[in-house]
Amino acid sequence: MARITVIADDDWDGELGELYPRVVDPAWGRVDHILAIHSLNPRSMAAHQGLYESAMAGTATLRKVEREYIAQREAGFSDRDFLEITEVLGYYAYANRIADGLGLRTEDWISA
Repeated sequence: MARITVIADDDWDGELGELYPRVVDPAWGRVDHILAIHSLNPRSMAAHQGLYESAMAGTATLRKVEREYIAQREAGFSDRDFLEITEVLGYYAYANRIADGLGLRTEDWISA
């Protein structure tokens, strides 16, 4: 249970409702808790989603799965690769701080 009010997906309207197609996980048909926690501030949610998309969407040189691994420069990655790896790690640090600070737990539909 989050430490602040989270508006249920079913009650999203206005700006929040417009964001729904962008933030819903297509595989699960739900919004991840880490995004839903921003439901009181749609602008913040859109910014968080933008950061996620920028860091995780894949690039010209790295596939998404490669971006999720911790790598070292000596592994043969280019400066651009190293920048993108660092952005992914930074994103997860940001997301984890939001989750910890607001008391989020892993979604029920995600298995360990």
